[in-house]
Amino acid sequence: MYREKVKYVFQDPARSLNPRMTIYEVLTAGCRFSSRWPGKKRARIEAAAILEEVGLSEADLERRPAEFSGGQRQRISIARGLLMQPELLICDEVVSALDVSIQGQILNLLLDIKSRRKLSFLFIAHDLKVASYFCDRIGVMYRGELMEEAPAENLYLEARHPYTKLLFSAASRGPLDNAGVQAAAPALRGEVSSATVKAAAGCAFAERCPLAEDRCLRERPPMRETGAGGFTRCHKAGNR
Repeated sequence: MYREKVKYVFQDPARSLNPRMTIYEVLTAGCRFSSRWPGKKRARIEAAAILEEVGLSEADLERRPAEFSGGQRQRISIARGLLMQPELLICDEVVSALDVSIQGQILNLLLDIKSRRKLSFLFIAHDLKVASYFCDRIGVMYRGELMEEAPAENLYLEARHPYTKLLFSAASRGPLDNAGVQAAAPALRGEVSSATVKAAAGCAFAERCPLAEDRCLRERPPMRETGAGGFTRCHKAGNR
C-alpha cells in the first residue's frame, strides 16, 4: 500500500506524539494495523533497534513523551516514521521548533539515515540555509506554485527568480554574482496577499515582484530551463 511506503515527520513533536501512550505504543500504533505487522515480540525488537538508531535506548520504550526534551521527541518522531521501512520520508519543518543547538544534531541524524538507508526525503522548509545544507535539489514555491527548481549546490550561486533571491537575502546570505559578490536584495512591492485571495492571472509573484511588467500580470510564465540543471518560472529568468 502507498501509505506504508511513505511516512511523515511533523513539525512540532510536542503535539504529534500522544502524551498518553508509551514510546513503544507511539512507534507501533500505525504498524499494528498494517500488512507489515510482525507480531508483538518482533515489533518490540524492531522498535528498540529503531530507537537506538536515532540515538535513544531500549529502556525508553516504556517512558512517555513528556519525559523527553524537544530534540529527543523529534528523534522519536523520526523513529516512528522509519519503523515501517518506508521508501520516502516527508519531513515538514522538522527543525523549526527546535533550539539552534539541537537543529544541527537532527539534520546530521537525518543525513546519516539518508546515506545509510538510501532513503528518499521530501524536505519541507522555509529556511533556505537549512534546505541547502540537507537537500540535493530544491524547489522554491510561492502561493502554492513552483517558482524555481535547481540542484542545491547551484541554487545559491545561480538563483534566477526574484523570489529566490529575496529568500537568500532574508537569510543574510544572498546569492553571489559571477565575481563572487553578494547580490543586492530585490525591493518588494505591496503586501502579501491572503492565500484565500485569487492570484493574478499571470505570475503568482507578479504583484510583489520589483521586475514585473504588464506581461507578468497577464501571462503565466512557463517553467523553462536556465542551465546547470535549473528551471525557473519567470518571463525575465535570463536577467540576473
